[in-house]
Amino acid sequence: MKIEEIIQVAQTIKSSNIYDVLMEYNLNIIYSEILNSKKFDATLSENFILIKSDLTPEYERFVLFHELGHYLLHHESGVRFSFYLSKYKNRIENEANVFSFLCLTKDIDLTNMNIIELSTSLGIPEKIATKIYEFLISKQLNVLSNKK
Repeated sequence: MKIEEIIQVAQTIKSSNIYDVLMEYNLNIIYSEILNSKKFDATLSENFILIKSDLTPEYERFVLFHELGHYLLHHESGVRFSFYLSKYKNRIENEANVFSFLCLTKDIDLTNMNIIELSTSLGIPEKIATKIYEFLISKQLNVLSNKK
């Protein structure tokens, strides 16, 4: 997916309050203590997000926007799709991470900002913040090289 498409979808999100946004899309949150011992933080199903119950509030917001990103960017109605078993796992995870980052920073001027520092201040783990930065840079360079 092109970065412009991710930006376009992220711009349709009117609020940075993820809980209000999820209500608009009729997506429910189910907190699970069982997930607390699992490797992944949340999973998306038909109309709900199953999420770990022990996440920090900041990281929870990131994860919920991430799952909303999967819903808006990758979900096809009526089709069950396992993102974790897909051969496109890295690409779609990066796209959902970038979508989440864009939603969380929608009211922040990103000009001359250190994306990694900003991301970690928003509760995003540094490893994911670095991948977001690398994704944004690689897409920016591709856009610039295609203009020549």
